[in-house]
Amino acid sequence: MRNPEVALRHNAYQVALPHQPTSSPMTTPFTTLRARLLLGWALLATLLISSGPASAHAQDSQARVEGQSLVVVLPGGAEAVVALGCTPVDMRVRGDRAFVACAREVLVVRIGETAAALLSRHAVSAEAVRFVDVGAELWVETHRRAAEPVAELVAGSVPETHGERGTGVTPVPHSRSVPEPSPAHEASPAPEARGAVARGESVAVTPADGDSVVVALGADHGLEVGSRIELFVVREEDLGDGQLSAQEQRVAVGEVVSVGADRSRVRVGLGERVPADARARPTDRDLTRSLVAPPRIGGFVSTSVVLRALLAVQQLGLLAMADLRATYHGEQPYFLRAEVDPVGLSMVEGPNQAVFGARILAGYDHALFGVGLGVGAARVEDRFWVDDERVRYEVDAVAFTIDQYVRVGAVDGLNLEVTSGFALEHGIFRWARVRADVQIPVAHAVWLTLSGAGGHTGVVTGEIGVRYMARGDGAAGTLFILGSAGGGSFFYGPGHYEGAHVGFGFELRL
Repeated sequence: MRNPEVALRHNAYQVALPHQPTSSPMTTPFTTLRARLLLGWALLATLLISSGPASAHAQDSQARVEGQSLVVVLPGGAEAVVALGCTPVDMRVRGDRAFVACAREVLVVRIGETAAALLSRHAVSAEAVRFVDVGAELWVETHRRAAEPVAELVAGSVPETHGERGTGVTPVPHSRSVPEPSPAHEASPAPEARGAVARGESVAVTPADGDSVVVALGADHGLEVGSRIELFVVREEDLGDGQLSAQEQRVAVGEVVSVGADRSRVRVGLGERVPADARARPTDRDLTRSLVAPPRIGGFVSTSVVLRALLAVQQLGLLAMADLRATYHGEQPYFLRAEVDPVGLSMVEGPNQAVFGARILAGYDHALFGVGLGVGAARVEDRFWVDDERVRYEVDAVAFTIDQYVRVGAVDGLNLEVTSGFALEHGIFRWARVRADVQIPVAHAVWLTLSGAGGHTGVVTGEIGVRYMARGDGAAGTLFILGSAGGGSFFYGPGHYEGAHVGFGFELRL
């Protein structure tokens, strides 16, 4: 009697018992017993091989894609969520690394014992389709698109190979490349196809000068001047117990102002600072920039100097006046200011006169309003009666002042600023001066200004001006050019001079 061959298969592993020759009845039980023992050892070995871990993380780690996030089941059973910033088309886990393929990039996620985090991003030369195994290596299959004019095809002037579709495979991570046939001619994709590829995917952002950034999207992705780009960052929060929460935070929605084949310059609003790790993607959302109320920027010192020359009309002469100011806007909503306003000198026939006022202010600096208090000193010319004492006082000296500051509106938007002071004169605080400034945004980087000041400090002025942002984005390094024209008067003692004036200055943020 012949014994049949006994075989066992499990997870591509095969263990087979050899064919036994015909034996006598005395040897048949022994043969059967030996076959059963070998079968038992084969089953045990097969189970051990199939359950043996390739690595500690490969044994326990599982991952799945949810939207634009990768959910990783950690060895302890907890789940970690990693924000990807793109829509995956395929995903593989190899040991303590998860590889995610998006449209034009491959992401590497590190899987730890208690957490998972995005490790790196790698650009792919064409559209990623899926991962494939080439021996023991992991590769990403790519797909190229092309378009060809129908008119030329009909006319027969285009070879059959023109615009053919090509597929290539790129190793992941860095390894050798697999060559692919190059089409005789590859045209740019149609705008509809390009926009569909770019929509929903994100690319890196490169900061540029002024109020703009450069993104790795261009005409090849369906962009044109006027297209809108959403800029955002991904922030992770440790929830404890090995769990991470990732959220997208929108920074701004900007407008494409110049476009190349695969790069574009995007303008953002004043005060919309874009971090270096921001991502960009096409969008249909409304622009976030605001001329009236741009966001508050902190962490810089604003220094300004304005010089004015007043030509007296009653008497030949020239009067020079100036405003000097330095303001620190903190990262937190507060400000510190030191200013000299007014300071002036008359150069006319007869004795020269001078005016002076200075103060230090501090206060709360909200995005839409500000209030502050301070102290200072000013040269005051005042005459007043004290009813109880029936005494008339005349003051012509430098007096201690208490000053107040109020701002309604954004610093770089539509606002009204008022500064007033009370001087200590013969033991009595009396109103000494007031200054009001109105700022009206009229275009990007251009503001109209209206100013007026007066009191017992020797100067009364009124003017209209223009404020122009020559460079920068409102933060440190920004330069404003200031120009104005108006009229005023300069008085002290017997001297009283009136006339027209022009002013010029600058504001530099450090």
